[in-house]
Amino acid sequence: MKLEGPSDNTIEETEQQMLFDAIASSNLAHTLSSLEDGNPLIYVNQAFLDETGYSSEEVIGKNCRFLQGPQTDPNAVEQIRKALREFKPIDIELLNYRKDGSTFLNRLKLSTVFSGDGKPLAYLGIQSNIETLVESVRVRQEQYKMEALGRLSANVSHEIKNALLPVRLMLDSLSELPNMPIEQSERCVQIACKNMDIAEQIVSDALTYSQSGNRKKEKIVACNFHNDLISFIKGLLPKRVRLKVNAPEPLEQYHVQVDVTGMYQVAANLVGNAVDAMGGDGTIEIETFIHEISRSQIVDGKKKGTLKICFSDTGPGVSLEVAKSVFEPFFSTKTPGSGTGLGLAISHKILGQHGGDLSLKRLSPATFEVTLPTY
Repeated sequence: MKLEGPSDNTIEETEQQMLFDAIASSNLAHTLSSLEDGNPLIYVNQAFLDETGYSSEEVIGKNCRFLQGPQTDPNAVEQIRKALREFKPIDIELLNYRKDGSTFLNRLKLSTVFSGDGKPLAYLGIQSNIETLVESVRVRQEQYKMEALGRLSANVSHEIKNALLPVRLMLDSLSELPNMPIEQSERCVQIACKNMDIAEQIVSDALTYSQSGNRKKEKIVACNFHNDLISFIKGLLPKRVRLKVNAPEPLEQYHVQVDVTGMYQVAANLVGNAVDAMGGDGTIEIETFIHEISRSQIVDGKKKGTLKICFSDTGPGVSLEVAKSVFEPFFSTKTPGSGTGLGLAISHKILGQHGGDLSLKRLSPATFEVTLPTY
């Protein structure tokens, strides 16, 4: 079959065969319609037949209007006709009918096939059942959720087993050696209790990581939020860690909407990691500023933009290899028992639930940037 335009110009047969091979193998419904009066179908692929329930013999030579029915939007039909008359592409949704009378919401993409010299040859239609696509996306999302849940469960199980193993060993020692010196028995109890605390923290962090985004947020003046956050951070620092705060811009004109407890958790994770990286001795610098302010972002007299808070420390920095995995759940460079590897993953998720972000901006000095929208 050759596609003939108004001047009998044709596509080279090899190119035409490649075109038909491509649309024949597609899992989306494809059609080719002639430029002749009535725009009859000259080709449909198997996906079109499967979706509509018709046979090839029933549709070739007919206009695609046989897919329309009582509830098909006439405005959508008129838009399609106009696009065909003007040889313009169109992407539109409309209700179509199958042979058995059932309906499907069709996303139709129509465009004109042109020859090498720019002459129109035919109309190419690509149809996709929106309901099928939505269901396919939903199924994939459920699969991803189950896979993520499986990975999370496996990691939690592994970490809890590691935490409980010393508990069993200590209890076995106490039962097998009833006359153990008091100092040694107290040491066994301390180790067991510490590891029970680790196991409890793993479960708590896992629950926090998997919780939904329904956080109770309150609108706060940005400067008040910043000052409260700094006061909270000061209470976390050991004696040999110094804090340097740099907030050159006035923040009184901006507001943030935050779950304060969640933001404290983010700060605790970032500061805790910095303290550990510096070995408990060094300086943490926190720089706060507003980004992307313009006249167009002034609404009702209030400025809008992005609040950015950067956390830097004087530790050894982050290697490129570590940077690739730093926000992955259960990834940690700390020694076993020193952390669950969920802190940054949880913090990243909390910021996402606020419409913000947490990112690693510099490797050395290690700099993490918190961003929050202002209102």
